[in-house]
Amino acid sequence: MDYKTIDEIYDFNKEASEKLCDALSDLSTEERKMRFEDEKWSIEEIVEHISIVEEGMAKICRKLLRKAREEGTGGPSKVSISEGYRNKSVEIATLKVEAPEIVHPTGTRTIEDSSEKMAQNQLLFDEIRPMFNEVDGIEMKFPHPFLGPLSAQEWLLLSGEHKIRHIGQIKRVLTKARQ
Repeated sequence: MDYKTIDEIYDFNKEASEKLCDALSDLSTEERKMRFEDEKWSIEEIVEHISIVEEGMAKICRKLLRKAREEGTGGPSKVSISEGYRNKSVEIATLKVEAPEIVHPTGTRTIEDSSEKMAQNQLLFDEIRPMFNEVDGIEMKFPHPFLGPLSAQEWLLLSGEHKIRHIGQIKRVLTKARQ
């Protein structure tokens, strides 16, 4: 989808969060912890991973927007998702990617713990939302291990896309668990 406003990206991310809640709504204790040979993490660990990554993305967005403010990069920009991001997003959707060690789950958080962390992450995203309308959110970049240098706008979009990617993984694990 082509996003024209930051509000549209925030709406997409909210919808992704709601879909995640729906996917987790009726899990048994066993289903939460099941791990299959072809899946590295249990559903509980996937949700913990999402919460860890999401926190990092919120902090990266805040850092990039603050830097843009400090450097006086001008007023808000139109949403601009680079062709490189779009191409790599399509490519990564078909790959099984190994997450960096720093965002691996510890296996010590419950889904409820991770959900609470995601609620805190949402507060971070809500806190920086006005900044997207105050400064240019596309000039400053921070590198992603696979996607390359991303703007604050791209990191914001990626937070929802990352959640959607893992909802698919959760559904695969759940299908195996319920066979």
